[in-house]
Amino acid sequence: MRGFAFDAEIAIPIEKDDPYLKSLRIVVTPHTASMTEEADQGYADMTVSNIEAFFSEKPVRVVT
Repeated sequence: MRGFAFDAEIAIPIEKDDPYLKSLRIVVTPHTASMTEEADQGYADMTVSNIEAFFSEKPVRVVT
């Protein structure tokens, strides 16, 4: 069985009678489904590491 999943845009509410919500082959998740406490901490740690690397003149994750 094939299906479809998508990330719902928070700013555009999905109507309760929307066919997407009734289909057994479609999964709808909130846009922030991946935002766990662990993920938030990881983003904070990465930000600090990037700032420290910048000021030590050894930048990481450089996009050219």
